[in-house]
Amino acid sequence: MNSVNPKVTVRMSAYNHEAYVEQAIRSILDQTFQDFELIVLDDGSSDRTPEILEELSQKHGFRFERQRNQGIAKSYNRLIGMARGAYITGCASDDYWPPTRLAEQVALLDTKPNVDMVHGRAAIVKNGHVQPKTPSNRPFVHGRGEFRPFLRRKRRFFTGSKMVRASSFERVGLYREDFAVEDFEWWLRATQRLNIHFEDKVWLFYRHHPNNFTKVPATARAWCDDYYTVCRELGVWDGLRCFIGGLGGLIRCENIARRWRRFGYYALLPAALVSRSIRRAFGRSMVDECKALSRIFNGSHPLIDRDSSNVSCR
Repeated sequence: MNSVNPKVTVRMSAYNHEAYVEQAIRSILDQTFQDFELIVLDDGSSDRTPEILEELSQKHGFRFERQRNQGIAKSYNRLIGMARGAYITGCASDDYWPPTRLAEQVALLDTKPNVDMVHGRAAIVKNGHVQPKTPSNRPFVHGRGEFRPFLRRKRRFFTGSKMVRASSFERVGLYREDFAVEDFEWWLRATQRLNIHFEDKVWLFYRHHPNNFTKVPATARAWCDDYYTVCRELGVWDGLRCFIGGLGGLIRCENIARRWRRFGYYALLPAALVSRSIRRAFGRSMVDECKALSRIFNGSHPLIDRDSSNVSCR
């Protein structure tokens, strides 16, 4: 590591991941590229996560701080404000990296000065085992012009796989601290203002476990609320594109938030032919989605070309 004048800043906001955080840290420390600083912030964990991080920090010399729980957006903004590297990337405290990730991403940004951000694929980890197939995330193509394809879900991303030039935050702004789920709205701004490059390499091992953010009812509900807010702020037509593009995710998160069984529309429709109770549940779900849709048509304040100065850092 290089804590004096680093090329890259690696940030981590940790929260209640005592079973996974040591592997996450070691995957960063074991990178083949070592010109980086590591800054870790514990966001009010109630398990042994801060004790594990304190011990690792004393042993390996990375910067570690603790705070009362502030949420991921505020934590990320604080970490970005602490960064000294020309490039910024991050790792969730329950994920981990392949050893050549930093070297490959730095090489791309060094050789492509017109590229503002690079991202790649993720491999899914379940029960400690890497799944044989990587998910098809229909990546952003090279360059700009990805805003509306992203709204329609023609493009997807794994936010944990990206590396960004630090200067890009001056154009895009920081994460919105009124959102519980920070990445989607930030990527919408990024698709309008940054040149984005996709590399067909696995740069992230993304762990599936029962406490993933969108698998917990309270945070699933927060994700829905944030998504509806974005749709309203986009205005009628882009809001409608956004709503339709994200309908599958909204249904899933609404079902989790309400503790319903995790049936999607494709499962409900054939079952509705033989079950009156399922028909009623399906009808109620449709009514809920129509109500959410009506909120879009009452919205204003388009997100397009949002003034990034309105997004503050704590």
